[in-house]
Amino acid sequence: MFRLGRDERGIEGLPMKLIIVVVIAGAVLAAVLAMLNSVSPPGDLSVSFRDGTNFYDAGISGSSGATVDPFTVEVVVTDADSGDPVEGATVTITGYSGGGSSNPTDGSGVTSVTVNNVEMPANTNQIKLDVEVSAGGYHTLTLEDAITVVR
Repeated sequence: MFRLGRDERGIEGLPMKLIIVVVIAGAVLAAVLAMLNSVSPPGDLSVSFRDGTNFYDAGISGSSGATVDPFTVEVVVTDADSGDPVEGATVTITGYSGGGSSNPTDGSGVTSVTVNNVEMPANTNQIKLDVEVSAGGYHTLTLEDAITVVR
């Protein structure tokens, strides 16, 4: 007759299997933690404008729409934590109606970006341009409305 709770055959190999599973899980966990410690999180970027201003004169008179004359923006890109220049960062300036340009930084973290094909709509006295900076090992920095172009 079968009695519930008396069949001990199922437990014979359980302790050994449990020990093996715990040992393997511990080894896998140690390997994952070692990999996480070797990966450094991305840093943050800082941007400043070389001439200290982010206002540019479009050179457009009147109230009609027109294309803004090309102008150059000098940008300095540094590591936000250390203040060290970031070489090879791509600075992209995008403007109203899709105009803009991009350029990489040099060893000093400096670049000159010539902005082209930006449209000044009719009856508008100013437009705003966005700046995006990306570099390997860093979070991408997006500055909305960072540059103002006035009529």
